[in-house]
Amino acid sequence: IIGNSDSPVDGAGAGIRLSASTPVMLNCEVSYNYCPRTGSIGGGGIYFDGTSGGWWTNCVISGNKALGDVGGGMDIQCGDGAGPVFVNCTICNNESAKNGGGAHLDLMTANYIAECWRKR
Repeated sequence: IIGNSDSPVDGAGAGIRLSASTPVMLNCEVSYNYCPRTGSIGGGGIYFDGTSGGWWTNCVISGNKALGDVGGGMDIQCGDGAGPVFVNCTICNNESAKNGGGAHLDLMTANYIAECWRKR
């Protein structure tokens, strides 16, 4: 999922937007996506909302950008024990205008990130 842009008005998650979804993603790439929305919702690459999450294994989340305050690579705003599980993923070279260049985690009560690489 490469090179997408989202609406500056109501967009979040230019590459992928998940709401009440739990996909199983294997060997995927989410790169060079752009979320131009300003404010407290972002997710240049991926936006997780509500009870979203899923399993992400051997994935690359790279080169994504959010103009808003949060989450260049990912904006994860899940509650009630929801949220993604990342295993052996690379999260690199993502950018946010304010917080969470790689990932912004908000409202989460549980999450799991194992053997992942994160760099800027």
